[in-house]
Amino acid sequence: MAAGVLLMLGLDEFTPHEHDKTGPCGPGHERCGRVWLFVLAIALHNLPEGMAIGVAFARADMAVGLPLATAIALQDLPEGLAVALALRGAGFRPSTAILAAAAGGLLEPVGALLGVGLSSGLAAAYPAGLGLAAGAMIFVVSHEVIPETHRNGHQTPATLGLMVGFALMMVLDTTLGRPYIVRISPRKRSTPSRSRSDWRASPSASCNTVRAAAPASPVVRLTDAM
Repeated sequence: MAAGVLLMLGLDEFTPHEHDKTGPCGPGHERCGRVWLFVLAIALHNLPEGMAIGVAFARADMAVGLPLATAIALQDLPEGLAVALALRGAGFRPSTAILAAAAGGLLEPVGALLGVGLSSGLAAAYPAGLGLAAGAMIFVVSHEVIPETHRNGHQTPATLGLMVGFALMMVLDTTLGRPYIVRISPRKRSTPSRSRSDWRASPSASCNTVRAAAPASPVVRLTDAM
């Protein structure tokens, strides 16, 4: 996660932000580069998601892979819409916004291929990529998105939108994320069951088993009772 934060911090430091005279952002936009930071953070976020899909299908378990792919595809729709709207708000053409959103989404198939290849080799690649993407997303949201939405007296709508979006993603993660949670439990040793033919073939064994299983009953002698 720290690597993702440092990556976004370096890009924010060396990316040109000022577009006072010309450029797609035009005058009035102090930081055009923050839009591209947001696009890059979304793209980095898509890579470990694709790796998760690849790992799930590499295990040949459709009961895990299909719900996971469906959940990720559903939450990718608002992500792509957010990227396109951010680029349109910065003054880019609709074709450029659509192509940029689609290019970020294409990293998921690449991540899926990496997940298939690394599922049996380097197991630490997936959590490392997930931490990198998480750090990048947290940096962009805290450093760029939230300050931008709280400008010009729009604090209340921006805060309400943040809370509603967070609640919606929690609901989607809870309802759609449960099918692909795999719990690994130790296997229980099962005793082999014997068929009726086995019991008929060894009547002495069956009698001994019944005697061993039956609780010992007290024996009362006639002399004791008297």
